[in-house]
Amino acid sequence: MSNILIEDVIKEKLIGETQENILNFVAWMQENEFDFKNLRFIGTELRGHASYKSKGFASIMISDQFVMWIGLSVKFHKTEDDEIKDLAWSHVVNCPQVEHDCNPPHNRSCKRYHCRWKVFGKEFPSTCHAPLAFFGPDTEALEKLKKLLVLIR
Repeated sequence: MSNILIEDVIKEKLIGETQENILNFVAWMQENEFDFKNLRFIGTELRGHASYKSKGFASIMISDQFVMWIGLSVKFHKTEDDEIKDLAWSHVVNCPQVEHDCNPPHNRSCKRYHCRWKVFGKEFPSTCHAPLAFFGPDTEALEKLKKLLVLIR
């Protein structure tokens, strides 16, 4: 079994400010007891899971196409910070097939097929397998994402 370091993959696949931002974000996560598990390559994409104190909460992917994808699968119940609420609500992933009554599910990994997912008191009726997803987050989004991740602890 190979020991893949996420930092090495970021340095290999990303460049410039994007590389620096993602490396800083990963360093922040590790400093705050978040870690990465089951890192593996599927083709040219690095995939794995993020956890906090050994409890998984997100899927991650780094590829040339998406830069970095973080799919959160934990429920967030309370915050008074409207900026964090707006961030979470704007990143909810709805099933793309909900209008087509897809049956069976369009994606075998869609374990929560058309479930109702509540994020900070707002209900979303048809979320997909990763209810909150961040594709290629920029510097500002990463800073807000840190605030969201603190709520996991």
